[in-house]
Amino acid sequence: MLPDAPNIDTSRIYAVDCEMVNVGFQAREIALARVVIVDFDGKVVLDSFVKPTQKVMNYQTAITNLHPSNLLHAPTLSNLLPSILTLLSHPTPAILIGHALFNDLSSLRLAHPHTHVRDTTLYYPFRDLVGIDRKKEEGVPGPGLKRLVREVLGEERGREFRSWDKGGFHDPIEDARATLDLYKSVMVEWERDLALGLDVSEGVPGKFAQYYC
Repeated sequence: MLPDAPNIDTSRIYAVDCEMVNVGFQAREIALARVVIVDFDGKVVLDSFVKPTQKVMNYQTAITNLHPSNLLHAPTLSNLLPSILTLLSHPTPAILIGHALFNDLSSLRLAHPHTHVRDTTLYYPFRDLVGIDRKKEEGVPGPGLKRLVREVLGEERGREFRSWDKGGFHDPIEDARATLDLYKSVMVEWERDLALGLDVSEGVPGKFAQYYC
């Protein structure tokens, strides 16, 4: 427990990040291909490739750094989901942190209590920071993760994040830890405002509402 946020059990806080590939007719659909979950200390508690049930049409390798060999012997989502559910739901629902977390929940086909979701792309103070007007720009996509890392966590961290020295790829471990650190930077304020009943986040896009229970 934290003295400034007495109701928050940090042992039940996790950050998640997923990588997707294109499947289906003309590669118009997306499917989960890797999932990473880290705990409050940034320790990786789950890192698994995931084999889509449909044929992969585009691995988006330039972004994901995924290759056919990564998924060849990977478990399917149906094989992996029970362990994810156990981790995130038992003995109590975890606070789940992510950036555009609705995309991750959708790819995982996982519904999570909306009261236990913290999405850094929807959080109003982060949107305010990059100049997104709450009243005039409702529904506008939130700030990119790389920009938030630079603006909130500092220029040095921003330069290191997804740097071209590392290929510029999306690394879900790096992304999950960055999202976690963004949350930690405002955790006391975020949790305090929620406890006070304040509106702190933009609403989830409607097509993803089914993943919030």
